[in-house]
Amino acid sequence: MSHFSHPDLQMPRITRDEADVQSIVKLLEDDWTNPFPPDPMKQWRKFLSSSANKANLIRFLVAEWKTPKLRDRLNDKQLYVASEESCLHITKDQWAEVASLQSNQEEADTRMILNAAHAAEEGYSAVVVTADDTDVLLLCLANYADISCPLFQNCGTKNRVRYLDITKLRQALGDCVCNAVIGMYALTGCDTLSAFAGRGKLRALKLIMRSEHFQEVFRKLGHVGSSSLASCHHASLQEHLHILSPVEHGWARNDDGQLTVEWMRGSPAPEAVLQLLSCNCSRRCKLLECQCMSSGLKCTNLCKLQTCDNQPQEEGLGMMITAADLTDSETGD
Repeated sequence: MSHFSHPDLQMPRITRDEADVQSIVKLLEDDWTNPFPPDPMKQWRKFLSSSANKANLIRFLVAEWKTPKLRDRLNDKQLYVASEESCLHITKDQWAEVASLQSNQEEADTRMILNAAHAAEEGYSAVVVTADDTDVLLLCLANYADISCPLFQNCGTKNRVRYLDITKLRQALGDCVCNAVIGMYALTGCDTLSAFAGRGKLRALKLIMRSEHFQEVFRKLGHVGSSSLASCHHASLQEHLHILSPVEHGWARNDDGQLTVEWMRGSPAPEAVLQLLSCNCSRRCKLLECQCMSSGLKCTNLCKLQTCDNQPQEEGLGMMITAADLTDSETGD
């Protein structure tokens, strides 16, 4: 019987090799952050929410697969493992770094496309990408022309596995639509970019499918650096990306050389829109109670109270019609 007392370490498949278990325990105690001690680590996603945990897990797996004991299990298979900027090619007999797959890409989605293209160049008859992410599907559609073999995406759940044939899907949509999907996806919102309220991706997709003009517009958007997602995803097949400096792209450096947010100095909306805002204060406009003051704006002619201290001090306005005047004129008739 194993001398480890942790419940997860009593499983038969673990007790068969206590040396491996001990290495895991040591790694957890020394380098990893357990977000839910002392309970068993059943919440796997919560455990992986720590970037330090994920990085140490990858290093641990790579180090283990480089050992002769695990390499022997590969038989005639070949294993490619990406760890930080390097990529290892592991076989039963040896392991070596692959210079052509060394990359500074931090997105796993784009790096999968880089490895898929490499597999096609190595002569594999087909490539299967396993991912449920919509980003990966769009990247496969957009970069399929540069992958010289049939491409599939494995998605779904354990009991309902689906294989999407990227070749047939691109043929059905057409090259022009597929070349525009990255720009469309960036504009309609993703993990790193905001979305327009009430405007989903399905409507945008239908728009580019029936309009050649918008196909060209979104194609160009996917090739320029104005969108971080579009520019990075378009460069999926590049080993080393040219990363733009955050300075002059929403950030600035202070006197100490630290990055600080460069806040917008303009109006929050066009003047015509600001004039349509109003509050319902009846006696006094006070901060936290008045919607105009809470938003850092002056009260307008549409506000219920026209004698508050938050009125704009402007000269030469002449006679102005208020909401109360409109109500009085309607009732007077």
